[in-house]
Amino acid sequence: MDKHQWHSPESQAASDYVEGHLKDRRLFEEHLDECTRCRLDVEALQRMRGQKRTWAEEEPYQRPRTYKPLFSGLALALPILLVLLGLYLAPRRPPVPPPARARPVKVSPQWETGASTRILTIDGQTVRLGPHSRLERVGPGRLRLTSGQVRVQEKKRRLDLETEQVEIQPTGTDFEVFHAKGLTRVHLFSGSLRVRQRSDGQVFVLDAKQREWPYPTAAL
Repeated sequence: MDKHQWHSPESQAASDYVEGHLKDRRLFEEHLDECTRCRLDVEALQRMRGQKRTWAEEEPYQRPRTYKPLFSGLALALPILLVLLGLYLAPRRPPVPPPARARPVKVSPQWETGASTRILTIDGQTVRLGPHSRLERVGPGRLRLTSGQVRVQEKKRRLDLETEQVEIQPTGTDFEVFHAKGLTRVHLFSGSLRVRQRSDGQVFVLDAKQREWPYPTAAL
């Protein structure tokens, strides 16, 4: 075999020798002893083959990717979606307003008079407190005569009055009350009113026909 054919551009003798596919291997090895060019080609190919082997050994092992079925992900997310849907569709209750705090009733101090009559204006009503009398507010629109004499001239709204013995509910009324030693006497000037006895709850009505309480037939 002509050894010079190994130098032709189309020759792959060096590559086949390195890969172990060259038939005339012994003749090519004798040629390598004489030909520096072919020997350098073989050494270069052997180095390249060694580097490829090294790279293949150093390449990290890559796991094949596994793909989970789409339905498995939906099965996990379905309970969460159902809970969120239930919260969204649940009827929203209007916020409950906090309970209103009861406003404390402002109780004014007692009104007292000396030796002369005292004129007061209470809730738009004119109140005349007689000499040596005591009056106090016990609630909105409600007064209590502890002792003495008082005259209430109502114009705008009702102003109830009570004593130790009775409760008086006037309507557009001008009336006078006298209270001493646990006994009460009522005189009506105009309008009408109801007198309720605290002892038994009995109610008496004063109007144009009957202006005095106790009634003339009743004893004080």
